[in-house]
Amino acid sequence: MNTYKNLKLIINHTNEQYNSGEITAEEYKSFKTETLKKMDTFLLCNRFSAEKYEELFAMFIADEDSTEEESV
Repeated sequence: MNTYKNLKLIINHTNEQYNSGEITAEEYKSFKTETLKKMDTFLLCNRFSAEKYEELFAMFIADEDSTEEESV
């Protein structure tokens, strides 16, 4: 399995954990920060294209602050 597919599975799984309450907002934020660092490295090493990077980036759940503003 390639890097893009692995990241997609991991992000989807972590989003499901966050939505179900298995992980906290703080844990999700930490996951997001660390994963974005890895994605930056993978992009620089040509492990996937800029289009794939943007697709993966869009999969992340918005930060808690912006989510609250949207629901008001």
